Amino acid sequence: MNILAAVIGLSLVLFIHELGHFFGARAGGMRVRQLALGFGKRLFGIKKDDTEYRMNLIPFGGYTLVDGIENPDDPAEKADPRKMQNRPVLSRVIFTIGGPLFNFVLAALLIFAITAVQGLPIGSEVYIVEVEQGSAAEAAGLLPGDMIIDVNGQVLDSSVALGEWMRQNPSNDALQLQLRRGDAAIAKEIVPRSGRLGISMREKVIYSHAAASIGAILSHTGTVMHEMSTTVIRAFAALFTGKTGLDQFSGPIGMVSGVAATAATGWTNFLTVLALISVNLGWFNLFPFPALDGGRLILLGLEGIFGLRISDKKQAIVHLVGFAAIFLLIIFVTVKDVLRFVS
Repeated sequence: MNILAAVIGLSLVLFIHELGHFFGARAGGMRVRQLALGFGKRLFGIKKDDTEYRMNLIPFGGYTLVDGIENPDDPAEKADPRKMQNRPVLSRVIFTIGGPLFNFVLAALLIFAITAVQGLPIGSEVYIVEVEQGSAAEAAGLLPGDMIIDVNGQVLDSSVALGEWMRQNPSNDALQLQLRRGDAAIAKEIVPRSGRLGISMREKVIYSHAAASIGAILSHTGTVMHEMSTTVIRAFAALFTGKTGLDQFSGPIGMVSGVAATAATGWTNFLTVLALISVNLGWFNLFPFPALDGGRLILLGLEGIFGLRISDKKQAIVHLVGFAAIFLLIIFVTVKDVLRFVS
């Protein structure tokens, strides 16, 4: 069931991207031949105006087929004003950015919905989940389930904060901990050993509906979107500067597995991961590489600003090379995922 949820969720993210291109094409005055959910053989569909809306055999992702994409040099379409290549630059820009834009909108809607139902995060509690044998924590009498309230008088609001505090204070001086064990408040003194306490922790985020006004939820949504975008852009930057290898990235199999594992932990985590993947897909497609939306925007920019328009045939070749490179990348990470699961 979790795998099914993952497949449906990922398919939604991909289809929303194509839906963005569909509405972008319509807004740009282009003729859309097909809007399809899935790939492969046609199962059923309806035709309205010039567009066929169809469901295909493999219900994963989808595509938008616009006049001029398949046969840019078709003589029968050369003078058609609704052909993509014959539309103004601005119309083609709207069509191109529609996909990434809809991915960002989907992510924002998911974050907004999660926050509206769950409430605004107003803090977190840090609990000990494991105490290592022979550790400083065991010697001090710390137990799994203890909640750490403060360290040396400083309120602890995250497990990361404690780790950062330990790095900034590497000495083995005694620490004064205020804990909550059940309903009782207790104090413990612990002397780190080699800069370690010997505990594993988890955080429980505290949510509140009292502060969850529409404005506050919108503000929180914007903050989370900014954080997700920053994370994704930094990951791409690390990849292209050589700080991160391709082994850190997952293909379709790895993504389905990861999302399925998240689905098992609850609907909020599942939807949050889908939001992150949607942001990821949006930014990935804006990367200035042939076959991606970003690569198409670069060519449109050259045409709109400098009047430099590359022939449709040459553009098709450029994007074909880019698509081949992306396809090889997908094969590489997919093989890596398979080998990881086999091992």
